[in-house]
Amino acid sequence: MEHTGDAIRVLHVDDDPAFADLTVRFLERENERFEVTTARSASAGLERLVAERFDCVVSDHDMPRTTGIEFLETVRAEQPGLPFILFTGKGSEEVASEAISRGVTDYLQKARGTEHYAILANRIGNAVGSYRAERMVERTRSQFEAIAEHTLDAIVTIDADSRVRFANPAVEDLFGYAPDELEGEPLLAIMSERYHASHLSAIDRYVDTDERTIGWSNVEFPAKHRDGTEVPVSISFGEFEHDGEKRFIGIMREVSGTPQYGGQDPAFLEALVETIGVGVAAYDESGTLSYVNERFAENLGTDKEHLEGTAIWEINPVLDREQFDAYWASFEPGETRTAETTHSFEGTELPVEAVTTCADIAGPTYHFGTVRDISEDLG
Repeated sequence: MEHTGDAIRVLHVDDDPAFADLTVRFLERENERFEVTTARSASAGLERLVAERFDCVVSDHDMPRTTGIEFLETVRAEQPGLPFILFTGKGSEEVASEAISRGVTDYLQKARGTEHYAILANRIGNAVGSYRAERMVERTRSQFEAIAEHTLDAIVTIDADSRVRFANPAVEDLFGYAPDELEGEPLLAIMSERYHASHLSAIDRYVDTDERTIGWSNVEFPAKHRDGTEVPVSISFGEFEHDGEKRFIGIMREVSGTPQYGGQDPAFLEALVETIGVGVAAYDESGTLSYVNERFAENLGTDKEHLEGTAIWEINPVLDREQFDAYWASFEPGETRTAETTHSFEGTELPVEAVTTCADIAGPTYHFGTVRDISEDLG
């Protein structure tokens, strides 16, 4: 059977063939997205789970050799988050209580008639929806975290008191401070003293306006290195909210030459990457763009929804599929490259500087990085 991306694959484990066949028929009738596979024992179910991907397990409890709860424990050891629904005809409060303590997702007793199949189908749908959402959050968090940790530009975020709340590893190359040395300290630590008063005054004025967005600015500014010397930097900055608090983000690179490149929660990292001021993208071995931020899409005159799912060679005219495969294979894990190229999409062409890093993110390998419009640099 060909499995569509929208399908919900259910493994139903029950030693009663007649009941198992009936369950398959009613579940697939209740929800056309369901693809139900049956196994006649817990051991057969485990073999299926090893060989195939499933979105949910539905299991009887009273089975020969292995109970449903024992089966649950084995599944939890291998796939902790996989939805597991105990669907049994010989349940009791004691069984339900033990199943809950062992991490069952849901518990439902079999009943006469067909109404309980609709209830089961609804609970499967809800459990899988939550499971997929959690996995998406984890993948997104991992991507944002990797981008923040490996981008070649120094990134800091500050609160309304101008205190550093986040700094990425690149700040050490630019300013001489390790990230944990800056976090919690005033931003003034990397600013020349002559700018302290005006900076604090500007922050106060902005906070008082209570405007949500000040837009993006790109300015050149003499920052201060740990050793006291001034470092001329180009700064892109903006603002976002985190847990109801106003935050500011700054992305910095040295002006006088080539920059020296070197666990936050998902909402924070998403806000950071979406307001970073340069294009950000990630793609896997298939070449499909799994994530782009708004700036990346805006640079090509479109929106995120049109670009995510697009193959990288469709926006990079110097690549075809065969060349992409060779390019992907040429990267070493953890390697970062900087290149000037051209991106195009639906008639919009843009010269860019792309900084690409190869890294494992929550299991799969991705290429991710930043893309900067260099049309003004080229005159």
